[in-house]
Amino acid sequence: MDSCGIAGGGTPPFGQLDPPPGHPAGSSGSDTAHAPKLLEQTIWVAGSAVEVAWGIAANHGGGYQYRLCPEGEPLTEECFTSTPLEFVGDKQWIRFDNGNPHTAAISRLREIPAVRVSGDKVLPVNSTWTKNPIAGCKINGAREKLPCLGPTMVPPLLDETFPYGGGAEPGLYGFGGGHCMGNVSRNASVRCTDMEYGNAVFNFAIVDLVKVPEHIPPGNYVISF
Repeated sequence: MDSCGIAGGGTPPFGQLDPPPGHPAGSSGSDTAHAPKLLEQTIWVAGSAVEVAWGIAANHGGGYQYRLCPEGEPLTEECFTSTPLEFVGDKQWIRFDNGNPHTAAISRLREIPAVRVSGDKVLPVNSTWTKNPIAGCKINGAREKLPCLGPTMVPPLLDETFPYGGGAEPGLYGFGGGHCMGNVSRNASVRCTDMEYGNAVFNFAIVDLVKVPEHIPPGNYVISF
């Protein structure tokens, strides 16, 4: 296992075989030799609350936590778990259109309750983990163009109906763009048309506030999610 995951989900012939740009399939995410430098750097102030966000390509449920490791240190799990970031408050937000600056006029934000878990159920103990609020698809998961048969749990935003899960029930749920691919993604029968992909892909981000530790030394850091 690698603290930053495996590009493409496994070493060929296993995994999705479609790793992110710059990373060969099967390479370790912590290998910075393959990681491009950020075009823009974010500056955080110690002790402040800052906005973080993430998106979903293939919804497998679960939860998450943000952690920091100083740049230049080995990107190990031990380094990241030494500086977990605490979530601020019991709310989070869905930002539709992913905050794209080119479409800011049609972006919108919806507040939803956050499910936080702490204590001895989380590593490191007494840090905080947040549940992925987006319900997946029950029974088949909706991979490889299979129909979404409804949400696996009560989804957020029940006052709206979205196309991601097929639009059969209200609420925000679905599998995401992974509906149009899978381990057999080279099989044309499970590829989507542009319209099918547009209806499946999640065009939103999940936004939280986290607190930067007050006594963290100044410098550059790598963030783990």
